[in-house]
Amino acid sequence: MSSPKVLFGFHAVGVRLKTAPQSIIEVYFEASRRDARMRQFLERA
Repeated sequence: MSSPKVLFGFHAVGVRLKTAPQSIIEVYFEASRRDARMRQFLERA
């Protein structure tokens, strides 16, 4: 296994969720952000 890498941003993490979801160890997010885009992202994660 390669060393952990940090990804950030909706696009980068979203693509990783689609192509290699098993490679994601943790997801950090801004708890105060409650807009539709964040809700949809967290549902996919």
